[in-house]
Amino acid sequence: MTSLYLLPLLTFAGVLLAVLLVEPRLVANRTPVHRRLAQHAAAVVETGRPIERINVLRESGYRSGSVAERLLRRFPPTATAERELGYANISFGVLRYLLLRMLAGATVGLLLQLLTDNLVLAGAGAVLGVMLPRLVIKRTARQRRTAFEAQLAEAIDLMVGALKAGHGFMQAIETSAGELKDPMKIEMQRMIDQVNVGGNIIVALDGLTKRIDSPDLKLMAAAIAVQRQAGGNLAEVLQNLANTVRERRRIRGEVKALTASASLSGLIVGLLPFGLAVYMIAISTDYREKMLGTVIGHIMLGFSAVWTLIGYFLSQKISKVEY
Repeated sequence: MTSLYLLPLLTFAGVLLAVLLVEPRLVANRTPVHRRLAQHAAAVVETGRPIERINVLRESGYRSGSVAERLLRRFPPTATAERELGYANISFGVLRYLLLRMLAGATVGLLLQLLTDNLVLAGAGAVLGVMLPRLVIKRTARQRRTAFEAQLAEAIDLMVGALKAGHGFMQAIETSAGELKDPMKIEMQRMIDQVNVGGNIIVALDGLTKRIDSPDLKLMAAAIAVQRQAGGNLAEVLQNLANTVRERRRIRGEVKALTASASLSGLIVGLLPFGLAVYMIAISTDYREKMLGTVIGHIMLGFSAVWTLIGYFLSQKISKVEY
């Protein structure tokens, strides 16, 4: 494929990718509440007919009116994508997210093909472009989970204090939400709003565990659910839970310190072949011509990169301790 055809395709993919990234920021002030109020006002003024009822408890990455998104529900990868967006607290929409990944892969692949005229590099770039948005989303979710877990023990202590002062459980959650910062504050406020419109606290806690992938949070949700079914002193249960969460966090820090050297060694060993390849290509003309100018060289580079990455991920998996 010549540059005459590649350049328009690259331009189209790049512009569409930029629109997908910028458009949510331009309409950030158009919250769901604003949109519903505007829709209701238009319906009253123009037709006098009420708008359709919606389920205020429903939280989904799909718009019910989109045929494409309804069809996407039939495919398992869309559930994974929706879960990842929920963990990262990004209301991007599943269809928009998947389209963004495809466009990122197409843009990077077309750009590399245009610059290098090398299908192997273009294919590798396309795969990297497809994976990059997911890596960013997972990194955001991991940072959010870490921040949430750092606040969890303090939040439980605040709830214990409120319960001992004679407040109910929902009042204790409100007290805790008022004293803490995001992400704990926003998640507790979501629970409060869900209960205020008729939801069940156990269902609200279950929804929280689906938005924050934290073992400590799941432990808290299970403890509260058992206490509400079997009875008992909730303040004492939460106090013991706070101590358990702190102990788990301390052990987690010790494990991370003990495995840091193994993780760093795996990273160095994984990056060494790539650095050596760049060095050899830069200083040796013959090596560069054979590796970059022949089909067998492309195949060798591709296999080397694949097996190096496999070895790196295996070493990271081995050094990761489950606790």
